[in-house]
Order: sequence, then structure tokens, then C-alpha cells
Amino acid sequence: MFVAPYIQSSLRTRVKQSIVFLLLILLQCESFAQDTISAPLSDSVNVLLQGKLSDPTPRVRPYRVAIVASAVPITMAGVFVYLHYAWWSEQRAKFHFSDDVLYAKNLDKAGHFLSSLIVSTAFADLYTFAGIQRKNAVWFGAGTSILCATIVEVRDGLAPFWGFSRFDELANVMGALYPVLQEKVPFFRNFNFKWSWSFTKASYYMTLPENQNSIFLDDYERQNFWFTIDIARLFFPHKDHRKFPYFIDPAIGLSARGLNGHDITNSIPSTGHREWLLGFDINLSKLRFGNSRAEHYVRKYLNFYRLPMPTMRVAPDPKLYIINW
Repeated sequence: MFVAPYIQSSLRTRVKQSIVFLLLILLQCESFAQDTISAPLSDSVNVLLQGKLSDPTPRVRPYRVAIVASAVPITMAGVFVYLHYAWWSEQRAKFHFSDDVLYAKNLDKAGHFLSSLIVSTAFADLYTFAGIQRKNAVWFGAGTSILCATIVEVRDGLAPFWGFSRFDELANVMGALYPVLQEKVPFFRNFNFKWSWSFTKASYYMTLPENQNSIFLDDYERQNFWFTIDIARLFFPHKDHRKFPYFIDPAIGLSARGLNGHDITNSIPSTGHREWLLGFDINLSKLRFGNSRAEHYVRKYLNFYRLPMPTMRVAPDPKLYIINW
């Protein structure tokens, strides 16, 4: 089966990071499942809104350090070995660069940024769980995320049909460091990034014979990347953000159409174009149904997905969606 080299390169990065991310979340949920927030309700709400569930005076716990020390290298090595046999086996070349600057109208770069951000966040939470102070854990999380992505990029640089993409690596680094920026400069906690999948959007990509066996992450035309603004946190910090409308945020979205040389909307040849979206978003981090830390982390990571909400496509051709995925 033939798959476009740049699509494979991007997919490898995100599959690797997604596997690491899921393993970390499962580990964290198991570890926090029995914990509860013991502070009074008002204090708990403030803690949740600020995103600080770690102990005020963290201490290193040997058994948790052992879990982290085992999980990190084993996970990274396991995923790398899987990717090696899945994509890189029997393919060697001299190290080289290949910068796909405009591939997929930059949605590829948005994917690198967001996946690295999520992995960085997950590792930071895991290091915090081990007892490392949050201000240090975010740096360790960022470093681990960058290491994961860089390993894949370097290996791409040794593959004959791909190459080390400096722009992919730049997006990886920026995404991994964004949680650090949010920790060091609280103002940036008002701005977040999300992803969604358009279940009802027509896509030409999957109709092509060479793409019949591709997985959904190849199909950029159905992927949407979102930038959200926490208006309530910016202008109404003393309100109860669990109440409507304070958990509703405005969102700016980016998608694309006609990336494979054909626009399914008007059936004409196309080199592809970006789609810009405006809509609303539900900030799940503000909704709380119990006191368990497991619930907090479930909401935290589900919040990286933008739930269906009213949306308007503002470019290239305006269209209103009562509900848009």
C-alpha cells in the first residue's frame, strides 16, 4: 500500500505520542482513583479552577518514583520498537532533512503542536504524582515530550523517503513548552488548544484507492484544531464557573478542504485551502460532579477534545452549523 511520505511521517509521530499518552492516563487514573479532595467546597472549587491538585507541600514518594522511573523508559522503548517494525524496518539512508512547510495547509504542524502539548501535560502530571514539585515537573514533562518527538524525527531523518523536518520539530518543541508557559505565566491559562473530528463532513481523501486502508488520522479534512479563550477566567474570576454561562468559551477553529487535489464540495480540481471557524466550546475543566481526583483528571484530558457546539464557517465560504463536531 502506498501512503504519502509526509502523511506517514506525521502519523507516526502522533500515533507514538498517543500511545504514550494513553498509557500514562491509565496509570494516573489507577493511582488517583482512591484519592479525594479533602479541602472545603470553596477551596476545592478554587483549586480546580486554578488547575492545582498537587499537594501544597509535595514530597517524593519512593514507590511512585519507581513507577515513573519504570514507566517512562519502558513506554518510550516499547513504542519506538513498535514503530520501527511498523514503518522503518529495512529502510535506511544517510541522515537528511526534509521540511514540509506547507503540507496539509499547516494542519500537520497543528497536530504536532497539540500532541506534544498533551504528552507534555501527561508527563508533568505523572512527575507531580511521583512527588516532584509542579514548577519542576512541567519542565521534566516538556523535556520528555520533546525527547519522544525528537526520537521519531531523527529516525525519519534516516529513512529514504522521509527526512528530519525542522518545522515539525519546532511545532513539537512549542507544544511541549506551552504547559511550562502556562505554569510560569498564569495569564496564558486563559488560552487553550483542542482537537475535534468532523463525523459528518464529506472528505475526498478516503475515496482515493490508495487511502482505503488508511486510518482516520490521515484524513486532515475531517480534523479541526481549536484555540479557545476563557472569558470567564479573564473577566469574571470571582464567579462560580460551574454555572452557565461561565463554562462556555469562544473558540477559533482551523480545518482544510481539497487537500488531495479535488474539492468534493464543488467537484473541481483544487490544491486545497484552509477553513476558518468560529464557535463555542464547553470547558469541561470547570464542571465538577464529585470530589475524586480521578474525575478531575478524566475531565482534564477529555477537555482536549472540543465537544459539538454551534459553529460558523467564516472562510472561504460562510456557513452556519447549529451543531458542529
